[in-house]
Amino acid sequence: MNIEQAKALRITAILEKLGHRPQYTHKGGEEWVYRSPLREEKDASFGVNVRKKVINDLGSGQGGNIIDFAKLMSRSDTVSDALRWLDRFAGAKPPPGPVLDKQPTDYQIRIDKIVPLTNGKLLNYLTETRQLSLPLVTPYIHEIHYHNGRKGPFYAVGFANDSQGYELRTHGFKGSTSKDITHLTTPERSARDVHVFEGFTDFLSLLTLRRRQKTNTDVLVLNGTAMAERASATLKTANYDRIFTWLDNGQGGDRVTQAFSRQFPQQVYPMNGLYTGHDDVNAYLVAQRQHHSLSEVQQHFKDELGQYAYRSSYRQLETATGQGRSR
Repeated sequence: MNIEQAKALRITAILEKLGHRPQYTHKGGEEWVYRSPLREEKDASFGVNVRKKVINDLGSGQGGNIIDFAKLMSRSDTVSDALRWLDRFAGAKPPPGPVLDKQPTDYQIRIDKIVPLTNGKLLNYLTETRQLSLPLVTPYIHEIHYHNGRKGPFYAVGFANDSQGYELRTHGFKGSTSKDITHLTTPERSARDVHVFEGFTDFLSLLTLRRRQKTNTDVLVLNGTAMAERASATLKTANYDRIFTWLDNGQGGDRVTQAFSRQFPQQVYPMNGLYTGHDDVNAYLVAQRQHHSLSEVQQHFKDELGQYAYRSSYRQLETATGQGRSR
């Protein structure tokens, strides 16, 4: 099976063949919600958009198209393994007719209100757990009050995505109201460079490290590696001169970095060498703050960035990251 043949399959048909039936639908029947095929669970949390043919796993924060779904199911990061797993479902049929659209009784995140950040526990999560500078990062995040099915109310730090949904984070919860990338552009879309992050806390960590509330470039946050294909399409459309990737030091981050490097061989500049030994940008920031003041960490990062630019022969890196410029 090739990729085009795989994309012709229906995720609902595969789930039906595996014995999974939707628990309810919403969005006018466009999204079917299942108990996750990836884990044991009581509350249905695995969404399939039957029009867009994408998944949205609210329980894990992962999402993507049928290839991403197959990677999760086959527990592999390679397209070839995903295609081999999909082979068995050629000709699979979806459930006969749509299930009834009804109010969910188990699991659906419903936003009650969006307000400025004032909750003490959320502020503590940002400043103590994540070591972020509130004056620099609060323009990008909100306090989200929500219900999870019949449970709640709950609250979380929310970061908006391009589908008018939110990535949600607290000390003990990681989820989303819908999965999509977040593409932040400069006025009139004039920037020729973009910085790409896996999660929004990494983006906010770089703002903290650089002591800046804004960048003079565009920013693209994947909100999970499963959104890499969606991000790739956006990068291709924007046709940036330079793509600086700040992805995780791990299998998932390496895979996406390599994929971007193959697709944009003259434009991609991996930045993860700056935080070698740490999982991601935020982990680097948190580790540095255990032994140094924020101002010391910021100065050290500025020095490291300059040395990294020299070692890597990125002649214009300092300009691209705002090095030496004040706002």
